[in-house]
Amino acid sequence: MSALTTGAGWRWVKQGFALFRKRPGQLTFLFTSYMFVMIALGLIPVVGQLLPLFLAPVFSMVFMTICAHIEQEKILTPQILRASFAPPVANRLFTLGVLYLLAALLAVGVSALIDGGLFMKLMMGQREAEAGPGQRASVLLTIALLAIAFIPVFWYAAPLVVWQKMSVGKAMFFSFFSVFRAFKTFLVYFLSWVAIGAIAPTLVAGILMAVAGKNFAMMLMFLLTILLTVIMYCSFYSTYVDVFGKPDLNHP
Repeated sequence: MSALTTGAGWRWVKQGFALFRKRPGQLTFLFTSYMFVMIALGLIPVVGQLLPLFLAPVFSMVFMTICAHIEQEKILTPQILRASFAPPVANRLFTLGVLYLLAALLAVGVSALIDGGLFMKLMMGQREAEAGPGQRASVLLTIALLAIAFIPVFWYAAPLVVWQKMSVGKAMFFSFFSVFRAFKTFLVYFLSWVAIGAIAPTLVAGILMAVAGKNFAMMLMFLLTILLTVIMYCSFYSTYVDVFGKPDLNHP
């Protein structure tokens, strides 16, 4: 594992933009296809709400594998993807998906202890108007605590399982300590994306609403949100390369 400077956090963001510029159409199509599949699965009662979490490790690795091939200017074929996710790697990714689900259920339980279940109700679109400033602060605290608890454990777990051929437990162990070892770098990285993905679009939306009207502004903001999400996914690959090096795509 490589040592990182604090400035690497901003460099990851820039590398995400650079990677996206190489194949914007292919990357955007992949993400939007996944998004529509998840929406369709969400229509299934009960199970449809759980499948996106269960499949998250698989999709993240499909996206990162494509990013790796684009960054290394290699040709991507369905055969390469199939070989990359052959057993026992696929079984480990599905195990990781189950752990994602368990972590989500645990997060909901912990949030209920902190804010009386307000976080879960707001996520489901309930009681938004009833939440006062103090309650909203408790929700933000809940989100921050859950992020600190779970993000390090799962951040590198999937690529370590696929590219380093680690067991699930070992991958989560190395992921946790890799993130905390570079805590300041990741803090810069996350704050950069907060500024780019939240603050900047809000300011742009206000200007567009004043100039072009609400409906047109909302449509543009929706498209901008999709593009920024795709670029953020591209930057995930950059965080891996800086810590563990480029994956060996010749021997999946």
